[in-house]
This record gives sequence, C-alpha cells and structure tokens, in this order.
Amino acid sequence: MIAEAVTAAKAADVAIVFVGLPAGYEVEGVDRAHLRIPPQMENLVAAVGAANPSTVVVMLGGAAMALSEAQVCPAVLWMGLAGQAMGVAVADLLFGAVSPSGRLSETWPINLDDVPSQQHFADNGASVRQVVYREGLNVGYRYFSTADKNVEYPFGFGLTYSSFSYAALKLSATKLKASETLKVTLKLTNSGPCAAAEVVQLYVRDVESSLPRPDRELRAFQKVHLAPGAVETLTFELPPRAFSFYDVRAHDWYVEEGKFDILVGASCEDIRLVGSVSITNPDERPPVTSTTCGTPRPSMATQLLDDDDLAKRGLHVSPEPPIMPVNKYTIFDDIRKTSYFGGLLVFLICYGAERTAKGGAAAGLGDGDAAVAVCVNGALGSSPGSLQLMTGGVLPVRVLAFLVHVLNGAYWSALLTLIGWRKVR
Repeated sequence: MIAEAVTAAKAADVAIVFVGLPAGYEVEGVDRAHLRIPPQMENLVAAVGAANPSTVVVMLGGAAMALSEAQVCPAVLWMGLAGQAMGVAVADLLFGAVSPSGRLSETWPINLDDVPSQQHFADNGASVRQVVYREGLNVGYRYFSTADKNVEYPFGFGLTYSSFSYAALKLSATKLKASETLKVTLKLTNSGPCAAAEVVQLYVRDVESSLPRPDRELRAFQKVHLAPGAVETLTFELPPRAFSFYDVRAHDWYVEEGKFDILVGASCEDIRLVGSVSITNPDERPPVTSTTCGTPRPSMATQLLDDDDLAKRGLHVSPEPPIMPVNKYTIFDDIRKTSYFGGLLVFLICYGAERTAKGGAAAGLGDGDAAVAVCVNGALGSSPGSLQLMTGGVLPVRVLAFLVHVLNGAYWSALLTLIGWRKVR
C-alpha cells in the first residue's frame, strides 16, 4: 500500500498524508510509553515525502508526538482530536478558505527523557500503582523555559497564513503597590496578506524572587481576529495575584517587593515586547524563607523534590494502599499480582481479549498491535464487578463472590459461598 501511495504522490501536485495516534497508542487508563506514531505511518510519511516535495502531513491525536519523519515535509497541520466534522475543517484550512489560528496548549519535547517527570515515572522503575508528584513548579513550559532546554515546539506555538507585528508596549506604572492592578497596552497589526487570528500571550517573570520560581508564568492572553492591515490596541489587566506566589506556611498568596518583567509574545519562547515594573510596597506578612522551601532559582530548573523537600512544604508521601484484601472492584491489573491463581485468572482473561482483538471488529483499526492493546488494556483496567455489569449478569453474583474469596485465600468461605451455605452480599 505504501508503494501505491508513492505512485499516486509522484503523479500529484500536492500529496496529503493523514497520520497520528491510533486507539492503542492513546487510550484512557494507560500511559503512553513513548512519543512515536506507529512505524508503518512513519514509513508512509518518509516514502511519500521523498516522492513528492510538496507533501502536507495532517496529524491527528490528543498529545505531543515525535515528528522525525514528518519534518522532511514542508508543511504539518496538527488537528488534535477534531471530531466528526474534521474533514470539512481540514479542507478549509488546506485550501486557504480560513487561516489556521490554533496554539499548542502543551510543550512538545524533543525527547521523552527531556521531561523531568520521566525520571521517576512508573515505567522507569517506580511503582505502577502510585506515582509521586515531584516536579514542584517544573511542569511544562515553566520547566523548559527555566532550564533553557530546547524543545520541538514550545507552549503557545502556532502559525497562520498571515503575520503579525507587535508594538507600543505601555505599562500604567513603573512602580506598583502589592495591592494595585497593573494595566498593560500594546498595538497588534496584521501585517500579512490574509485575515487570521493571533493569540497574544503575556508572561510575568519575578526577577528578584526570594524563592525558586519559574523563569516566566502565563498570566493573560487574548485571541484577536484581524483583517489584512488592521491594527488593534489590546489591554491586559494584571491584578496582585499575577505577581504572587503561594505561601505554603500561611496557606495564602503573597506578593513580595522586587522587579518583575512583563513579557509579551506569540508563544512562551517567541517574546516580542518586554517591559518591567517594581513592587515597592509588599504585603506586610513576611514570605517563607528559602531555607524552608528549597534552593535559589539556578538549581531549581532541574530540581525534583525528594520526600524531605515535600515534607518542608507540608506534604507527605502516603504509603501505597494495599491490594489485599481483593474486592469486586479491584482491577485485574492488580489482581494478577496477588497470587498464582490471580495471575492465571488474569492471563486467561487477557488471552481471551487478545483472541477477540485479532479476530473481531477491533482488527479494523488497521494496526494489529493497536487492536490487541485496546482490548487487553481494557480488560486489565476493568474489575470482576464491572465484568459482571458488562456481561449483563451472565457472571452470577455467587460465582463472583466465590472468586473474590479464593483470591483472598479464604477457601472455606469460598466453598460455603459456592454451595449456598453462606449469604452473598
């Protein structure tokens, strides 16, 4: 089929390839293990891109993807999960009836290992039942900007068929009391050839913070539709909360004195205008000291919080809840870890799910491995109780109770339940 696509691409003015994340790669209840799209899709993009220099890759999926093959092509249109009317929208965008004007709401990293949480996530040796949130403020663009780490596409990134110029940044004050609101204005011009929308983003940087804070934090944004040559004055209002941090000791927000930069741009990395303001009258309540809450900003960029760091913030890692005793709502992924019987039971359930995937309608996904993953992961994420509900009561309540007793090692109770001498609740 790839050979057929190459033949068609060579004969066409423009080739359009649709690829992305199938259900087996992006499904509820299961974490993605990598950023790749299916290998046959990568091979398709590479082959068609080599056959036709005017290849457009339309990508579908709800999260970041690796674009190693797609980058050889001159145009990539990311549609996210656009719904049933997506076809009409794609046609309008590709043929220029409207200009693409979306923005990424997350950072697309170059490598999965660039993401700080990857160091302690479940697939890297940590418990698969409990993942501790150790990144602190190092999440998304706030980490990548602070660590000055290159990314594939930054938070807020997006292109249009037009271009926009930013000018005339004005702040209502250069010195501000902690209780006052700062007004920010600027002029936005559509300097390109067609109507389009720009998403103007305003970030705040605490230059003189006494505590570790991200290099920049999104505090306001506006999406503005402009005709070619049109100019519009935009106004943002930054209340005290825009300059504050959360004081974990006092359980409240706090604004301290010092210099703050106002960064305005088309993404968190594409900053077009910069201003600054000084907070001269901070809140009367003193902030938490750096000895209480961590280290200065330079080492904060890659800092992960160990149990002691979390305890300093009043947070304590609770022990994992035990799997035993099993009940009818315990998922099969946990049941298979309880005993040999539990492992055998779940093996048989997964085997049946795999057989269903290979021979049933799920194989129509076009990716055999993806079809199997959907069915097997669905089985592992369900429980004996949900299995009873999904089968419409084919699994009797007494048999279900028998299985639960056996899994808990209560064999006499299991036997009494099965023969009806023990009441089932």
